[in-house]
Amino acid sequence: MSQTLKKDDKKSNNQETKGLVYHPLHYNQGIEMWDYAYSHNLDFFEGNIVKYVTRWKHKNGLQDLLKAKEYLDKLIQNEQKKTTEVKSSRQLGQLKL
Repeated sequence: MSQTLKKDDKKSNNQETKGLVYHPLHYNQGIEMWDYAYSHNLDFFEGNIVKYVTRWKHKNGLQDLLKAKEYLDKLIQNEQKKTTEVKSSRQLGQLKL
């Protein structure tokens, strides 16, 4: 009988841990991040920016804001690169005419 209790205890602990892994307290502020990102068609960078900005008060404080800034800086860098590539390809297209 003690083995049965041990198995039941393991199941209970595993379910509690799984609940914290999949639904930690800082995620239960309305909508799950992945649902929000999907419904707003956010890419990886945009999703992480939103995630870190919305949870910083409830989880890692300033560290989360700095992470959000890193993702925002990278998103800006990528967009600037795209803009530069588009301008360059337009200039090349004009030269060929």
